[in-house]
Amino acid sequence: MRFKNYKNSHSNDNRIYSKQEMLDLSIRELKDRADEFVAQYKVLGLPNEEELKNSSNVIWIDEYTKDEGTKVKGHWRSKPGESNSDANNTAKSSQMDNTDDSEDLTERQKYKESEEYKKEYREREKQKSIERKDPEEIAGVKRGEPKTFYEMMQQGVNPMYQSQEDSSGQYSTNCQSCNVACELLMRGYDVEAESYENPVTYELAKIDNSAYLDSITGKKCIPEEINLQEVNCAKYIDETINVGERYEFSYCITPEKNNYSATEAHTVFMTRMNNGKLLIYDGQNGEIAYDKTETKSYIDSRVNDDNTVYFPRLLRVDDKKVNPYYTDKVVRASGKSRKH
Repeated sequence: MRFKNYKNSHSNDNRIYSKQEMLDLSIRELKDRADEFVAQYKVLGLPNEEELKNSSNVIWIDEYTKDEGTKVKGHWRSKPGESNSDANNTAKSSQMDNTDDSEDLTERQKYKESEEYKKEYREREKQKSIERKDPEEIAGVKRGEPKTFYEMMQQGVNPMYQSQEDSSGQYSTNCQSCNVACELLMRGYDVEAESYENPVTYELAKIDNSAYLDSITGKKCIPEEINLQEVNCAKYIDETINVGERYEFSYCITPEKNNYSATEAHTVFMTRMNNGKLLIYDGQNGEIAYDKTETKSYIDSRVNDDNTVYFPRLLRVDDKKVNPYYTDKVVRASGKSRKH
């Protein structure tokens, strides 16, 4: 669940900074903690105080003074849960099922895919696979039974995230490969994401959306850039995505549009479920935002900050051909040995 068992990959601490708290920090404090803030941003973004107050997965620590006399301001901390090695697997399922008796079932936890829907989905996806001319095999994995969105999330695509084997953080910066793995699982390829140290994954990060080709022209896809001066990003996305469509939503934080060396970027997977609810899934860390309120909060916390330059982009992918140069290299068979 959002915020639960969070641990900052830089500080190894479970403190969570809100947007308001960061605005109150001095310039010196901001510089001193920059790496810590970036690590949190990649996983949680910058939640506002209201979101934290309304969450049962965080606790507030009142201001206190250490033995040596140092004052520590009041702050939020994540509630502990399962061990980090299990966190990603839990994120894929506990957010969708009632695994916490202390909380009421949310609307997204009540939602279940019927067997009839699963059957209809697989039939539709198999027909779309023929129309897209999907290859029989990707990354050495033969095409099999397509997975629904919930089945894909429950399996997950990034099992090495924050594991003991990920000491260098290569599975905490591979969001571009995670998105591709999400889409391929839903097409019937049983794959998971490669790490960021994979050279083609690194290349894809610099020219995102290149894993897909236009189904008609066969040319590289050009994502739609969302002009924040003209529209509200969350509202635009909510009005754009139709039931059953699947999208990559990417954004970067940069002082210069084409200066990728100065960019912090991220990309997540989106769809509108058959019950009409918009859903955001971060395949990298298992985070989920469901329905209009949660998705709006998720997007607003990341791309609607007037003090930063953002370039949000949206690309529909379920109707695209795959680009084998990338898809054969940025994913691998699920459960394959992680040793390179």
